[in-house]
Amino acid sequence: MKKLIALMLTLSLVLFPLGGALAETTLGDILSGFLDLLSSVSTGSGKTVSPEPSALLIQTVADKTFSARMNGYGWGGDEDSYSFSFKFCEPALFSAEEIEALNKGDNLEIGFESYTVADVMAEGDVITIVPKQPWLKPLTLRKTADGAGYTAETGNGPLMLDVLSMDCGASPDFMYRGAAGETLTAKELMNMLWSEAFDPADEVLKIGFDCAGMLLWVEGPAIPEADAADASGDSEGLYDPLSLWRQDSSVKAELIAYVEAVTDDWSEDYIPPADRIAVFDFDGTLYGERFPTYFDVCLFLHRALHDESYTAEEDVRAYAEALETALLNGQPEPDSPRSTAQMAAETFRGVTMEAYRAYIRAFMDTPAWGFENMTYGEGLFLPMAELVQYLAGHDFKVFISSGSERALVRELIEGTLDEWIPSERVIGSSFSLTASGQGDKAGRSYTLQPEDEVLLEGNLTVKNQKANKVFSIVDEIGKAPMLVFGNSSGDLAMAQYAVQHGGRAYMLLCDDISRDWGDAETAASFAETCASCGYETISMRDDFVTIYREDAVKTEEVLLPAE
Repeated sequence: MKKLIALMLTLSLVLFPLGGALAETTLGDILSGFLDLLSSVSTGSGKTVSPEPSALLIQTVADKTFSARMNGYGWGGDEDSYSFSFKFCEPALFSAEEIEALNKGDNLEIGFESYTVADVMAEGDVITIVPKQPWLKPLTLRKTADGAGYTAETGNGPLMLDVLSMDCGASPDFMYRGAAGETLTAKELMNMLWSEAFDPADEVLKIGFDCAGMLLWVEGPAIPEADAADASGDSEGLYDPLSLWRQDSSVKAELIAYVEAVTDDWSEDYIPPADRIAVFDFDGTLYGERFPTYFDVCLFLHRALHDESYTAEEDVRAYAEALETALLNGQPEPDSPRSTAQMAAETFRGVTMEAYRAYIRAFMDTPAWGFENMTYGEGLFLPMAELVQYLAGHDFKVFISSGSERALVRELIEGTLDEWIPSERVIGSSFSLTASGQGDKAGRSYTLQPEDEVLLEGNLTVKNQKANKVFSIVDEIGKAPMLVFGNSSGDLAMAQYAVQHGGRAYMLLCDDISRDWGDAETAASFAETCASCGYETISMRDDFVTIYREDAVKTEEVLLPAE
């Protein structure tokens, strides 16, 4: 999770050249000269001269206000490497002549955002711009004291424009020096930054480099005693936004770096919140699909074979018996007269939506096949659920696009993922519906009556897989996703759609055979497919600390159900 410390400073930069006198100049000149100086001390033989470190001093001077943001990141075990970013900006200032000439339909460019003017309201020295874009807040423009310009602000405070930035790798000897004499290593400072335990403001900041351009030290405000104690803990205490993923997971590091980049409005890769769309497949991506098969198929088998209150049609029951036997013995699925999803729809013909959802919830309490201490309702992949939460916390709109029937998926995520994926963001296969009093009339010709109930009609209308996943994204989201997560060939189409539009695709591999009923051969084959398409893969075996709830245990032997 990106955590920034914002330092609001009145500042200039003063460079202490090697052996030279103090020189005060502009921010850009100082840093340009400093970088030139660093490069000049390296010899052609590859040797580096190491005199006393140079320093940049940020201190209070007259009437020039900048904002300095400090951000840090780093990965690795005993040989952690860290980098810190310093960003400098100043308040946005617009010409009074240009602002006072704005009309409806004009565009105002501010950083990465373009405000299309829907309305202009003036009151005294304050002008309010109402943008046409619904995701942008109204812009308040205040005339400066000299009347020559306007400053800008939104509900989030003054708008600041980028002046320059520095990305500095930390030296192995890096040290943060607090004003009270306390010190922090790079790792400890990272802990403070990421956990927001340390939030200085209106402070002088000194930054020191060695002659290789590595950040050697930072001097700043004192650290509160309690916070300093927290920072000095073991590296395991370092804030970890994906704690259920292994620390050495390269895909974890890649995902965090991507999210940091696209949510940082200083970054060239910044994506506005309105375009941060992430789409997850469900079975095998967010939820187990090997209990011994997809949840919707398990529900169908229960309904057709083991529900004493219901009698399935003869051909449906015969197929269900053959399918269950094949699944429990690791055999290929038998031929079917109709698709399994169609026969599942038939087994709920005439059932109200309320009764259907209640039936699903009751089955969710059934012990999951192949596991002890876990029900079907507890089959979520916890690391992937954590990823959903992480993305939602960074203003991604997260959707599910499942091959399972959508009402079923909505029940499965209620009380878990629905905090971050509300029901209206669940896309899935569809069963046809009818009204209890509709009879043979088409839905377009029938008006719902007060006594009517909505019933399942008994037909599969859309199977949401492969290209249909792309079509449903186009129809129901209206934007291409920036991130797609899947686990099978049925998800490759929406992965391709994301990549075509500048997004990324990650595919989960069912390669964990110790904690789940994985299939190493299937995983290896799918990994090759993903590599040929340019999609990243996530290994359940190598990238996840855990999969299911802590006390869920895979059984050693699974037998056919007793007759």
